[in-house]
Amino acid sequence: MRQSLNLYRQYEKEISDCELEIQRFLTELETKADPAAQPLPPAKDSVKKCKVMPPARALSLREEGYRVLGVDLTTIPGVSVLHVQAVVAEVGPDLSKFRSAAAFSSWMGLCPDNDISGGKILWNGTRKVKNRLAAALRMAAQSLHGSQSALGEFYRRNASKTS
Repeated sequence: MRQSLNLYRQYEKEISDCELEIQRFLTELETKADPAAQPLPPAKDSVKKCKVMPPARALSLREEGYRVLGVDLTTIPGVSVLHVQAVVAEVGPDLSKFRSAAAFSSWMGLCPDNDISGGKILWNGTRKVKNRLAAALRMAAQSLHGSQSALGEFYRRNASKTS
């Protein structure tokens, strides 16, 4: 038991060090919106009741995401502060490297990739890519299953078509 407790404490220290490194990285990124000049609207309950981190840390991460990206992505149903962190970690604060939203979704492997020859569809589906941001956005979409928002209704309607 003593060894397990020591390992647990060591893992907690490593996680804390990692969070400090992430915080340092975020503070070095360029500011696109000043939360002091343009205050954020009140946080949703999902941010306040975050189960994987203390609420103060979740609110701080939400504010940093807003500062770096210039928009509060947590207002989108299903998107949590961890998804915002994944966007910043995988793509960075500048999405201008993608020529369009279609190019961005293609890079993530979320758009259909149909093989057509002679007018006949040989294969349809999405490409097999290993993209952490795409996985995070898929999890965000799946969390909408019980949501009463318009996105939740859209998810349930499309999920029933595929099953």
